[in-house]
Amino acid sequence: PYSHRFIIVCDIDAQGRCEPSVEAPVPMPEPVRKWAIDSAKTWLFEPQQLAGHAMTARVRIPMQLQTAFDEEGERPIDFRVIDPFYRMRSSRE
Repeated sequence: PYSHRFIIVCDIDAQGRCEPSVEAPVPMPEPVRKWAIDSAKTWLFEPQQLAGHAMTARVRIPMQLQTAFDEEGERPIDFRVIDPFYRMRSSRE
């Protein structure tokens, strides 16, 4: 399996919604970064309170994502590397 380690940083508003960003020690594949951001946007926290008023906060959550696929296996075929004389079969045939 392939593993990606990163930290999701949630800036939590007074309603408990997460506005996420990602910190990683090495560059991450874009699908992994997008998955982390999209997932964290759905998280809801109970906001901290001060004198009965909800306060904003920042939380750092370390994560590790493991996948059986390498990043090359997930990419679509790049049309620029296909033989220029190759023609795909028409859908009208």
